[in-house]
Amino acid sequence: MRFALILLATVAAAALAIPIFDHLPPVCIYRAVTGHLCIFCGMTHALARAAHGDWAGAWAANPAWFAILPAFALTLSVRRGQVTWAAVALMFLGTLVRW
Repeated sequence: MRFALILLATVAAAALAIPIFDHLPPVCIYRAVTGHLCIFCGMTHALARAAHGDWAGAWAANPAWFAILPAFALTLSVRRGQVTWAAVALMFLGTLVRW
C-alpha cells in the first residue's frame, strides 16, 4: 500500500510541476559539471507525460523512467527512505548508459 501511494504521489507531483519546470533552465549539477545527462535528467518530464498518457513523450524524455520510478518508490517504502548500495549502483550504471 505504501509503495502504491509513493508511486502515485511522485507521478502526481511531476504532472503538477511540469508547467513550472518548463520555464526553468536545467538544474542538474552533474549535467552542469560534465555536460552529460545523468540517469534522472528528463525524469520529471517523463513522469508528467506518462501521467497524461503520452507514452512516446515519456520515453523520449527519459527512457529509463519505467524502471527508475518503481525502484525509487520501492526504496522509499521498504527502506524508509534509506538509499541502498544496490540503488546507488543502479543509478551509476544508468548514468553510464545515458552517457
